[in-house]
Amino acid sequence: MRLEALVERFDKSEADRANFRIEQAITQQRMTQGLADLFQKVEDLEVKLGEEPDSDGNGGRGLIGDLRKVSRDVRALMDLRLQVVGAVGALVLTGTLLVLGATKWIEGIVKGAST
Repeated sequence: MRLEALVERFDKSEADRANFRIEQAITQQRMTQGLADLFQKVEDLEVKLGEEPDSDGNGGRGLIGDLRKVSRDVRALMDLRLQVVGAVGALVLTGTLLVLGATKWIEGIVKGAST
């Protein structure tokens, strides 16, 4: 009777070990699949982010490339705005000088005519 109980306990223990190995293999398979999915998501994210353009501002792709190109375009627009402000300032100054010169010229004519 003791031998039968011992054999029964041994069989149960072997079955438990077999179940544990099966569960462990399933867990490892799930972890491996989870890591593969995670690596795929990281690669997809890297593709979306893209790469930096070269030093000339050419190339580049993805969000980073687009951001650098937009930054370059905004910088060009800011430079253009400064040029426009300078041109308007030059035109106003030239107009003011012309008006002042014309005023002085008319005053000279009026003074010459009255003497």
